[in-house]
Amino acid sequence: MIYAVFYAIALSFSIYVIKHFNPSNVVKFILAFLTSLPIGGTILVFHKFIKNSDEFIRAQTAETFIKASGITLFIATLWGFMENYSAIAHMDFI
Repeated sequence: MIYAVFYAIALSFSIYVIKHFNPSNVVKFILAFLTSLPIGGTILVFHKFIKNSDEFIRAQTAETFIKASGITLFIATLWGFMENYSAIAHMDFI
């Protein structure tokens, strides 16, 4: 939950700064990095859980995590190629 709260705060802060202050690309990179950190923290929590679990739970959790990561990577890649090939319009979220 700590990482989820940090993510929500970082995302809200980043959107506010980008909308109201038009920061440089360096600042946008830093904001993107800060917003991504909680995702890494969540992955580390999953890793610790898997590491400290018995072999059945470890296998089940690892399989679920791999499937979820694969689906996410597939969708993100598909979306990126569809934007690059002009099959769909780019969506601005900010």
